[in-house]
Amino acid sequence: IEEEKEIDMYEDKLGTYLVAVSSNNLSFSDSKEASTLLHCIGDFERIGDHALNIMQAADEINSKNITFSDEAIAEIKTMASAVNDIVILTKDALKEKSMDLAVRVEPLEQVVDKMKHLLKTKHIDRLQKGECTTNMGFVFSDLITNFERISDHARNIKEAAEEMYEKELQFSEK
Repeated sequence: IEEEKEIDMYEDKLGTYLVAVSSNNLSFSDSKEASTLLHCIGDFERIGDHALNIMQAADEINSKNITFSDEAIAEIKTMASAVNDIVILTKDALKEKSMDLAVRVEPLEQVVDKMKHLLKTKHIDRLQKGECTTNMGFVFSDLITNFERISDHARNIKEAAEEMYEKELQFSEK
């Protein structure tokens, strides 16, 4: 909760700064980069929001003594691991300004998209067979949706980073 509040504060401060910088007479290229960074900041903030949603779902699981089937637990762990990999790749690609790392994000993000649909289908099947309760179903669905949205925002950040790196590569090759 505290880290999410910090993310919100940084989004506000960095966003305010970038808007102030953008109000100066910037080149088209610098103005585009400031805009791209503003979008990235928004995506980072949304990742924080989704992480908070996941934490709240975990609290609900604990407070209501919800227990998932072994299969559902394995599915959640697999998706969480894939999303964690995407976030780490995205962070490292930004930090290292690495196109090699950035291009590895998209295929993983597509896997997470497919995984979301597959897991929701399997979950509905468990509901229909009476292996899962509706209450468990809502929490499971919330978890899966939040994980998938985190991967979407990481992909957005990766795409912005690629744009900026391509521009840098073009200038360095001249």
